[in-house]
Amino acid sequence: MIDESGDGTTDYSFSNPDFNFKQFNSNLVLRWEYIPSSAVYTVWSQGLTNFESHGNFNYFHDMESLFSERPQNIFLIKVSHRFRAEKWL
Repeated sequence: MIDESGDGTTDYSFSNPDFNFKQFNSNLVLRWEYIPSSAVYTVWSQGLTNFESHGNFNYFHDMESLFSERPQNIFLIKVSHRFRAEKWL
């Protein structure tokens, strides 16, 4: 209950503002240089997010609820190749 004017009368109120937001992000990058200045990169990224409307902190419950969520996975491949100028002349 909020008395913004200070006159003893409640001006407005709101419910419990506490919440519990958890997020885990992980990245793995592999690089292979198959010839000098030419490489293949692979990237794997995983993200987990969980939200609960209560603000209670319980480490084991929070970790269990976070890692029981379905993860969002992203996998990328990049190939870079250096062309030699003398081959084209």
